Order: sequence, then C-alpha cells, then structure tokens
Amino acid sequence: MRKIQARNIEARKIQARKIHVEHGLHVGFPHRSAEFAEGVEIGILAALMATGSPRFHHRISPTTVQQARDLAAPLGYRLMVSDEADGLVQVALSRTSLRPRLSLVAG
Repeated sequence: MRKIQARNIEARKIQARKIHVEHGLHVGFPHRSAEFAEGVEIGILAALMATGSPRFHHRISPTTVQQARDLAAPLGYRLMVSDEADGLVQVALSRTSLRPRLSLVAG
C-alpha cells in the first residue's frame, strides 16, 4: 500500500511541459518525454506552414527552435525568434518569396 501511495505522490510531482496550440490554448502530456513534446510542437508548426500562410507567429520551446529552422527552410519559410515568456519563445515565420514592404518617404 505504501509503494502505491509513494508512486501516486511522485506522479503528481511530474509537470507536463506546456505546448502552445493557439492563442489561449495550451496542452500538456504528463508522463511523456521531452522529445514527445518537441515532436508535437514541430507537428503544429508543420501544419501551420502547410496552410501556405505568408506570415504567422507561434510560441515554441527554446529547445525546439533549431528543429523549426531546419523544417522552415525547405518549406520556403524564414524563421525569426523574438521574446521569451513563460518558458516559450515567440517565433515569426514568413515566406522567403515575399518582397519587402516599401513605402515612399517624402523628402
């Protein structure tokens, strides 16, 4: 009986890493490895890139950034990392084929 109680206490101590799905929606998978969480994050990014959106932002774990870069380039996206909050970094992805926005400046 004591062993079961000890395992239950230890199980409650394990925190699931927060995975950002969309604004206001995070999921976690308790008792799964960090590699599993990274795979879910990369899968979400791949699905977002597959939509062909010219630009989008997403929050991912800092440990997933290099995998995201490796995926973005062949799919025609450029990835830029910005601020970090709550253990996640904001990444901005944009199509590499997009031309820069130019504006006329009065001189």
